[in-house]
Amino acid sequence: MHKIKIIFTALFLALFSLSGTVLLAQDGPPPKGDKGHRPPPPPESQAQMEKREAAETDEMSKELNLSPEQKAQIKKIDQDFKAKRKVEKNERREAHEQARAERVKAHKAVMTPEQSAKYDQVLAKREAKHKEKMDARQKEKSAKKSAKKAQKKAAKTPEQDGNKD
Repeated sequence: MHKIKIIFTALFLALFSLSGTVLLAQDGPPPKGDKGHRPPPPPESQAQMEKREAAETDEMSKELNLSPEQKAQIKKIDQDFKAKRKVEKNERREAHEQARAERVKAHKAVMTPEQSAKYDQVLAKREAKHKEKMDARQKEKSAKKSAKKAQKKAAKTPEQDGNKD
């Protein structure tokens, strides 16, 4: 009788642990491009970003009861940090472009002149395709922005528009 209790207890624990695992499992594969990281924030215009940053700074200064001198120092620090990040981003971009050029040069070093010429054509075709995609994205973005502006304008009442009759 004692062995039966042990067996039932072991089966119960095994079943319980398996059911917990099944309940915690995610449905389906992760979304495309998801590598366990938080999704990137939605793109913002420069004005929207600056407005949001200013609001955050104002809120922080109120919560911390910062003096006007401290606010000015915080603003200067933020501006310096932003400039530093921009320089670092440009340096990374330049390093990436240099590495790419070195890779292309190394590829060409092992190719015949005919293959190298064809390789140039393939790269040019890829670059054109990439530029096409980027242009399409830019047009789509502009169209969305125009539609949003038109929607806001249509939603305004005559009183809000300044056209009181």
